[in-house]
Amino acid sequence: MADIKTLQKAIDENRVDTRKLAPEQLQALDQAFKSGELTGYDSAKDYERLISLGALSVGKDKEKRLEPLKSSTGITRGDLVLAGSAAGSFVPYYKDLPKLLDALSKSRV
Repeated sequence: MADIKTLQKAIDENRVDTRKLAPEQLQALDQAFKSGELTGYDSAKDYERLISLGALSVGKDKEKRLEPLKSSTGITRGDLVLAGSAAGSFVPYYKDLPKLLDALSKSRV
């Protein structure tokens, strides 16, 4: 078990991940904040909020790196699939355009 000085240093450096602590450890951390043994935060919940915000920020950064096109342009993979499917469905008509125009002109005469 860490002493108060080591724990205070870890808290100051934001190295204590409250998501990995047991309920008893969270309760002890909360009591230490409220009694003044540990400083910097009002309670364990206050410190936990900081850790959650940090995790959320890291998650958003990773998401941006995984989807660079979406984050910079707003275009998703689904949009590209739809555009490809629509364009692909017109290729046969485009290739047969002379035949189609010929048939159209013959039907109007």
